[in-house]
Amino acid sequence: MTEAEATMLLAVLKTAYPRDYNYPTREEARGAAVIWATQFSDLPAEIVLMAVNKLISSSRFAPSIAEVKSKVETIHWEAYEMLAANDRNEVSLPPDVLDHYQRIYAATKQHKYSKSIEPHISQMIQGGDMQKLLNGG
Repeated sequence: MTEAEATMLLAVLKTAYPRDYNYPTREEARGAAVIWATQFSDLPAEIVLMAVNKLISSSRFAPSIAEVKSKVETIHWEAYEMLAANDRNEVSLPPDVLDHYQRIYAATKQHKYSKSIEPHISQMIQGGDMQKLLNGG
């Protein structure tokens, strides 16, 4: 997920939870986007949005990054179950739907056993825009 995608995701969260995602300054809003983008730099924004939408539909409280990561794990297993059911001929997924589940499964594979995925420092150095933020850029 990029910073621009994280900004759009935060707009969704602000709409769903206006009191919790109210950033009074542009710098605070950008800082939030940088943090979300850094935390989800290894995932397509589409999957993070799926996780957020699942949480919005079931929680009265704004989700934390950790909760969204946990929901990504759930999405992984849901995709796995659909692929396995298709392999066992319990369901017959059309090719485009099958492809979609395979992409979700592959993109979320590293999250399957994570109770609290913590990014490795090298990921944060390589993938984050924190230095640009700290330098005012």
